[in-house]
Amino acid sequence: SSGINAEYGGLVGVLFLITYPLDKSCIADVPSQLLFDNVSLNDLLAFLAKVFQILQLVTVFPLVCFVLRSQLFLGVFKDPFVSYKHVILFNVLVSLLCILIAIVYPKVNTVIRYVGSFCGLAYVFFFPCAIYLLHCYKNLTLTWYSAAFHILIMLFGLFNLISQFLTFSDYL
Repeated sequence: SSGINAEYGGLVGVLFLITYPLDKSCIADVPSQLLFDNVSLNDLLAFLAKVFQILQLVTVFPLVCFVLRSQLFLGVFKDPFVSYKHVILFNVLVSLLCILIAIVYPKVNTVIRYVGSFCGLAYVFFFPCAIYLLHCYKNLTLTWYSAAFHILIMLFGLFNLISQFLTFSDYL
């Protein structure tokens, strides 16, 4: 999944760079700017892309909140829906937390980078490998090369997380 996302993002970036009609130095290089900030909204396709981008932002946040709320309530209360009071309180707390983070630390790209690499470590690299290794260990089917391979995958995820805290621009 992350490989497909990387290929798609790379393809979009390369195609944008190749087909950009103006001088390449005009492309916005500020991290907080989006790809569509480089395109005039007079273009119908650019306008539609902005509309779909807003639609994505409006739909993803409630979906993530729903998953988070369901998992948290299921773990704490043994029921994914306790009451409307709990749901409203949870939604208000999550919204306030997001607003507080945006006020205190407005660099959303950095927040997404750290949270994404931590979640990637947990959900892509660590948990699947650890569960598989525990399953094989309990069934007495674990081999040393399978364990070594899966531990390398987990270490790769850990190195990815650590690399998010390193800044290489000082060395380039």
